[in-house]
Parts: sequence; C-alpha cells; structure tokens
Amino acid sequence: MKKAEIIREATQSTEKREMAMRLRQIRTEAGLTQEKMAERLALSVSAYKKIETSENQISVAVLRKLEREFKVSCDYILFGKEQDLGETWKMVVHCSEEDKLLLFLRLYEYFSKLNKRQQDQVEEPSLDQIMQRLDEMKQCD
Repeated sequence: MKKAEIIREATQSTEKREMAMRLRQIRTEAGLTQEKMAERLALSVSAYKKIETSENQISVAVLRKLEREFKVSCDYILFGKEQDLGETWKMVVHCSEEDKLLLFLRLYEYFSKLNKRQQDQVEEPSLDQIMQRLDEMKQCD
C-alpha cells in the first residue's frame, strides 16, 4: 500500500469516527437511548449502532430524517460545520420578501412565547399559527 493510500484511509476513518461522535452527541443531547434514536430514524437498532460506531456510513435518507427531526444540518453531521450568524444573515437578505415576512412572524411568535415559557420548551409555531397571526395583524391595520 502506498503512503498516499494509507493517509487517505486514515483520514476517511477519522472523518467517519467524528461523524459518529456528532451523531452520538445529537442523540444524548436529545436524551434518547440508541433504541429510541433508531426508532425515531426508522432504523433497526443494529443498523443505528453500526452508524454510531462508524462501522457503517449514514445514508441520505437518515440524514434527511436527522435534519427534520432534530433540526441539525447535514453539513454539521457530516463535516462538523456549523453555520455562523453571517452566513445565516446572507441567506435572509437573499430570500424572497414573503419568506422574510414568514421568518419575521416565526421570530415574533418565538419571542412572544419566550416570555411565557423557558427557551428550551418553546415549540416552533406551525404555518397555520403564523398565517392566523398575520391575518390578525392585517385586521389591526
């Protein structure tokens, strides 16, 4: 085996272990056992454990479920890359006016509820709740 191949394999192995550690962290922060996490991701316990121990790679379908269920980006799971505030702001600036309004309303709902409950208990408002609030605001004008 050539030196370059050994380095490439070692790098890939390290990346798989780091991805598995991030997955384990997501699970433990959610307070889930491996069994419950496997259930939430619609995997067998055996398949989930193999991903978490870096024996198997994570599929695109599982990445999508993680993103939807746990609000964690694929970039973070795979590469450890977290989006910084500057990148988020650029996304907001370049989205449509309608999306900006929806974002504003979601933030408004979030901060309104924050005064009533603790931050970690606040749920994301549904689109119906946001649209209802928008209608209420229009009626006030």
